[in-house]
Amino acid sequence: MGSPFIRIGWNKYETALLIDAYERVASGEESRKDAIKRLSDRLRNRMLLNGIEVSDKYRNENGIAMQMSAIEYCMTHGEKGFENPSKMFVDIAYLAMEDRVSFKSLLEEALKLYPEPVTHVVYEPQQKLIFDFVREAEISDDYTLGQIKEILSQRFAKGFRIESSIELKRFRHFYLDYTGREYQKSDDCLTNDINACGIISDSKLFVPERILSNDVKRDIVSFIEETFNTRRGYLYYKTLFHHFENELLDSIIVNEGMLRSYVSFYYGDRWFFFKDYMTCSRNVEPDIDAEVLEFVKSQGCVVTEDETVEALEYLPADDVHRCFNSHPVELVSSGRNQRFHIDLFIATNDELDAVSRIIDRSIEQYEFIGHNELFDDIRKEVPSLIKNNGALSDYGIRKALSCKLEGRYSFNNAIVSKYGNNLSAKDALLSFAKLHETYTLAEVDALAESLGTVLNYHLETLLEYSVRINHDMFIRKSKVHYDVDAIDYAIGLWCTESQPFIPLKSISDFVTFPEGEFPWTQRLLESFLLTSSNRFKLLRGDCLNKNNVCGVVVRSNMKELSDINSSQKPFDTILSFALIREHIPLVKEKALDFLARDGYIVQRRYSQIEQVLAKARAIDESNKNKLK
Repeated sequence: MGSPFIRIGWNKYETALLIDAYERVASGEESRKDAIKRLSDRLRNRMLLNGIEVSDKYRNENGIAMQMSAIEYCMTHGEKGFENPSKMFVDIAYLAMEDRVSFKSLLEEALKLYPEPVTHVVYEPQQKLIFDFVREAEISDDYTLGQIKEILSQRFAKGFRIESSIELKRFRHFYLDYTGREYQKSDDCLTNDINACGIISDSKLFVPERILSNDVKRDIVSFIEETFNTRRGYLYYKTLFHHFENELLDSIIVNEGMLRSYVSFYYGDRWFFFKDYMTCSRNVEPDIDAEVLEFVKSQGCVVTEDETVEALEYLPADDVHRCFNSHPVELVSSGRNQRFHIDLFIATNDELDAVSRIIDRSIEQYEFIGHNELFDDIRKEVPSLIKNNGALSDYGIRKALSCKLEGRYSFNNAIVSKYGNNLSAKDALLSFAKLHETYTLAEVDALAESLGTVLNYHLETLLEYSVRINHDMFIRKSKVHYDVDAIDYAIGLWCTESQPFIPLKSISDFVTFPEGEFPWTQRLLESFLLTSSNRFKLLRGDCLNKNNVCGVVVRSNMKELSDINSSQKPFDTILSFALIREHIPLVKEKALDFLARDGYIVQRRYSQIEQVLAKARAIDESNKNKLK
């Protein structure tokens, strides 16, 4: 996609005249004020001679003064003047300093193309003295920019492709038809004059008067003026485009860059135009972050991200979204897409010290404290903290505490630990298991919820320090002693050489298992298989489940397992063998019914079921071939 349309800046002839004026000022030949006025009159005169109406702003003295400062920057190698001159200014200034012969040739041509206004004394019968601009016939051009502009408006309403030789030929044809004479000058001259009549978008030139209606143009200007008068003195082009998006639907203006160029074409000498925004004065600089922070603070309550974007509609929405979520210390999270300013949180030093004592006490005993336990203790010991922040959720209060106590503790989601430890949910659950001789499923499940996690993901992790002896209870690992060989022997009566895998759920009779400190259950057997067996493995497709026993017991020396490629999953292979062994129809619904019913999986869904079925079909086909 080409660049958005841009205002046609100063051409090389105007630039040469500007440099000449600057040099006369620099040499003391002419005052700066007089040189600026003379050049303004000269440049405006060219347009008037060619029948083009110009506004008071076009090449006026204020604009010339600004451009002369830009040329001064070029001619003094950056020691004086305004920075960021245009490429045209840089190129012609370089020519003036390094190749005077070529520059003088260019200047002479410019003086012819842009004559100074002259006056004539005309003696009428009444002897009245009349001053007038020189007529068109008195200049060298035998055509007018006004005619060119009219042809562009009538014949090229959808744009003139400025780099197209075909377009130039078409224009010459229309010019002949319109004026009754041929355009005699070169294509370069024609291109220069066409460029002087409009602005460019995607390599097409458009006559600006035809881009928008006067009503829409007037509304845009009014909105800009209102913004500058009532807000911050700046306006982002994204905001301007979004505000007038409906009005621009039928125009060629399709993005904020194009709108920026349109506005700057008309008002480039009134306002200041930067890459992403425009301002009412040169020294104004936008600060989106400060705006967002100030807005949220001024609300005195929890606000949503969408509310903030809507309230600050004069700022780019993407930048407001970014700022809303990139200041977690000042704008404290209160849940999904909600934040409040930290100044809304009320907490005295005494209250913060009391909270610290609660945290220190738990850390000393357990190495951490979870969200639920923390707030249970705060409600008991520091109730004023909850009362004074009644507009905030517990989550918001916790996040505010993490800001106020920053540097004293590590806050990792719902886990508070010693500063620098930054414990994860897994670390905290392991610490809990390590420090408790016994605990219940309900206790550890509540802790996992308090830590913002799901217990199923960590059940196997707990076996590092604990043994789950039944559905409800966990015992410290050192309190459970296994007769490994005897237990493996008992398992082998179920999981035989001829039947080398069996769902754990199928082992329900523990008569042949050796006696130990605790009665045998499927949960105790699950713990043994995962930590201590020498001859058997417990395979499963996902993590353990707190409510349902699942998975399959497999002999470690099962030949089919040793043949599995590294790219294959052993559990998936076992499922494929199970479907074949039990003569289950190899269709998705039937397979899932069987696998869930017999305890291979917990629920009637499995992400790899299609791969399992494909493997089962391959096994079935192989078995049939062997029988042939």
